[in-house]
Amino acid sequence: MSGMRCTHAADLVAAVPYLLGFHPRDSLIIMVMQRDGPSRIRSGPLARLDLADLHGAPHRSRAEVRQVLARLVDSQTVEVVLLAYHDGPPDDLDVHRPAVQMVDEVTREGAPEISVSLLSVGAQSWACLDCAGCCPPGGYPLEDLVHSAVTAGFVAEGYAPAGSREELAVTPLADADLCARVARAMAQAERSRVRATDPEGWRGGLAGRWDAALAEPGDEAGTGQAEEWGLLLDSLQDVQVRDAVVAAALAGCAVAEISGVGDVGAATDRAESAGPDSRLVRATIALVGHLAACAPPAAAAAPLATAAYLSWWLGEGARADVLAQQSLGRDPEHRLAALVLLALEGGMPPPWVAPRSPRTTPIR
Repeated sequence: MSGMRCTHAADLVAAVPYLLGFHPRDSLIIMVMQRDGPSRIRSGPLARLDLADLHGAPHRSRAEVRQVLARLVDSQTVEVVLLAYHDGPPDDLDVHRPAVQMVDEVTREGAPEISVSLLSVGAQSWACLDCAGCCPPGGYPLEDLVHSAVTAGFVAEGYAPAGSREELAVTPLADADLCARVARAMAQAERSRVRATDPEGWRGGLAGRWDAALAEPGDEAGTGQAEEWGLLLDSLQDVQVRDAVVAAALAGCAVAEISGVGDVGAATDRAESAGPDSRLVRATIALVGHLAACAPPAAAAAPLATAAYLSWWLGEGARADVLAQQSLGRDPEHRLAALVLLALEGGMPPPWVAPRSPRTTPIR
């Protein structure tokens, strides 16, 4: 969703897990609301802060909040909404109250002309803390949001938030025998790649294998499946193959249609102007994530970085950050993973997003 029109605070509470990519806990979300025409308001970019980090070093915490606001607030901003996520009832922030109040104060000081609202989201319900008597005792049940129009819209577009930020990471497979077979297949594929006398022909032959794997995804290791995964894993070590896989996903075309640098550029240009093909991008993220899960540790860096980069293209900054960090944990010098982190740290949106467009400011 490139921007969500809002009619009630419940819309924001329903949307946050989908905008983040996971259900936040012990977090403070800073979301800006922007003009969408003369009379409508839509959700804008947002950022997440750990409540625990806000408790200590008040001067540093205030400076961090000011930096976040400087990135998020622009001339189209009409309101800043603070959403405090914690485990208690919504009307009792408990130990988090000083941290939330500090962010509230800094926000009002930094943007005095802009309205600021504070919502509290507990374990079972949520409430607005800015008005007396506007919410029922105990707040509104979170379970009511499951069937909301906002939730339905995100689900229809293929969004499915993880249970926590940690769950965004790729978990290595526990099947040691399968992973060993994949490693052997990858080593054999590497030997074939090194011996190839026609690199372009070798790359062209792999395109169909990628298209077949994306057309019939699966997690089960059937006959020959480990060998195929090993082949695909090795091919991702080749930058030109990786770029073709990425460009095809972004443009929504077959990998076989990407035959060189020119095709990669043209496909990327299409994605920049029209936005990425989210269905194929998600399918590619799922496939390379599975390859990373069964890969030898060092070989997992390439598929993890590929998944991170594609996640950034979708505006899913939290997932991109987690996967890029995982990639660098396997290979500290992996360039694509490092570039993803640089983009996130700089608040750089994907190329298809207009500056300060809703929802897509990277979130970590």
